[in-house]
Amino acid sequence: MTSMLLHTRRNDLYRRALRYNIRRFVDEHGRPPIVLDIGTGTGLLAMLAVKEGAGHVYACETFGPLCELATKLVEDNKMASQITILNKPSSQLVVGEDLPFRADLLVSEIVDSVLLGEGLLPTLRHAFAELLVPKPLVIPLSAEIYGQLVYGECLSSFVDISGAALGPNRTVSLARTPGVEACPGRALPLPLHWHKVKASVASQSFLSLALSLDVPPLETEQGPGLCVALYQNTPPPNGLVLWWKLVLAPGIELSTCPDSNDDDKQDHWLQAVYLLNPPVSGTHVKVRAHRDDHMIRFEVKEATKEFEENWEAPVCECGIHHLYGPSRVWALCDVERNEIYSRAITKALSSVHGTLERSRGGVSKKDLICLDVSEGSYCGLIAAEWGVECVYSFEESLLCSMLFGQMAKANKLEQRLRQISPPWPQVAISLSGQQPDLPPVLDYLDGDFAHLLVAEPFDSRLQGTPLLQMLSFWYKRSYLSVLLHPCAKIIPNRASVMAMGVELSDLARSYGKVGKVDELDYSSYDAACEEPCYKKDFEYPLWMYDFRPLTEVRPIFQVDYTTPLNFDDLNSSNDSLTSLSFHSHGTFHAVVMWIDYYLDEETLVSSAPRRTPHFSQQIVRFMREKKVVSPNMR
Repeated sequence: MTSMLLHTRRNDLYRRALRYNIRRFVDEHGRPPIVLDIGTGTGLLAMLAVKEGAGHVYACETFGPLCELATKLVEDNKMASQITILNKPSSQLVVGEDLPFRADLLVSEIVDSVLLGEGLLPTLRHAFAELLVPKPLVIPLSAEIYGQLVYGECLSSFVDISGAALGPNRTVSLARTPGVEACPGRALPLPLHWHKVKASVASQSFLSLALSLDVPPLETEQGPGLCVALYQNTPPPNGLVLWWKLVLAPGIELSTCPDSNDDDKQDHWLQAVYLLNPPVSGTHVKVRAHRDDHMIRFEVKEATKEFEENWEAPVCECGIHHLYGPSRVWALCDVERNEIYSRAITKALSSVHGTLERSRGGVSKKDLICLDVSEGSYCGLIAAEWGVECVYSFEESLLCSMLFGQMAKANKLEQRLRQISPPWPQVAISLSGQQPDLPPVLDYLDGDFAHLLVAEPFDSRLQGTPLLQMLSFWYKRSYLSVLLHPCAKIIPNRASVMAMGVELSDLARSYGKVGKVDELDYSSYDAACEEPCYKKDFEYPLWMYDFRPLTEVRPIFQVDYTTPLNFDDLNSSNDSLTSLSFHSHGTFHAVVMWIDYYLDEETLVSSAPRRTPHFSQQIVRFMREKKVVSPNMR
């Protein structure tokens, strides 16, 4: 939200479009227009419409707290008599009840990085039918979808499970059925800042689809079939980058083009990359865009092939793209990460096996027992491929359980896998310091003891909260302590939360005080949002942003997974502080944190920020005040 408010170019373009349309209406009808603002947010566009001469604005917003804030901002700017805030989705508005007349002018900004994901088209279709006069004025007036064919070695690693060969012999696949290694689900768009991806363009950009938004939109539509020339001496393209352009009014355009020279960078709209399946080759390529109400997809073929008459949009066949977010899929597809886990699990099992063999002899690999407590994790499959014949996988999600069972069957390891759906207590510890009641666990292994407890760690309920993921494994490990053999290995065996101070030249623009937006008083917004902003941790993939370290890297919290969690110690007060010393001149914007997982004493899996595309995301805590720093300051 703050990113949009601080995006001065966007605000100026919408203000100019409102001015053009309101003046046009007044000239034609001799009165100011009734305006409908759908998805008003803080009420900015509604207030801009009043400033440009609207007669009255009816602004709807579904999120209650945001409606209350918009009402306060409207009152602060002395526009309460000219703006009516409605806490309803537009689909529930009724002419004669919520607004007295059909509106003359519609303004909205319900677009995302792939344009249609927030329901723009069905919203417009309903508004034309129920809320607007015949032939209304509409902002935006139209939209254009652009594409460009690209090649990048890193692109396949984003969503392609075909490279995820696991286990000591690299024979374990993440495919649940033969033939879906190249899952069509990887053709779904992945939003990112394209200028940060190390890739090369393989063609000129092209207009793939044009949408008229001043008439009721169709439910489905396809663009013209294009023949796109490929650049010479470039590898066959394996991706297509999408961006859009909104025509707000004649000559007033807002674009997410990665080459646009926009000094006030923003972070609310990104480009989107589609992975081609398979890559295409030749001197020319055929491209055709298809859309429904919520998604844009591309049909890309070699020039010698014809477009399909009844083309069907690709869907996920492996299950992974359907169940998990982009960063989780990317992690599962990362070859380096997979090899690290394979080596660590093999090393741990070999060590335990050797210890047991020396102590009592006659112990084979199949006698070992493994517990895998990460949701949808491949670690149990790696242990089974090594030779463990009894792998217990703790799966709380029914869908994850089904997918994992299918993956085990596809790898002919289903006889070694036993799935358990444990009623995990809530991860959060009660503020009273009391240990929550735990369900019994002694019956899980039928009296046996586990020789390896492994996790990545991952829990789909905690996606986007890496600190909770880290503590969740500690909690689960402690809960399962009674099931561990005295010589059992735990992977990871410890974790450290690392931190450093950074300068964020572009991302920092999305946070901070707003003050005034186009001369509108936003002090109430600052009062409502400032404290939560600086007390909240935000998760970002910093490789997509410009950052510069200003301090050394320091551990600020450590967890020893070889020792069960002590609830009393965890909830006791801890006044220790970690200081960071600055080693460079710059502007201190934020502290960046991440987690280093030590799979054993020598093997590290780190989510430290990188300069190149990577699945890891970091935790960003913005400072209340930007501070100019120099070396040796603390």
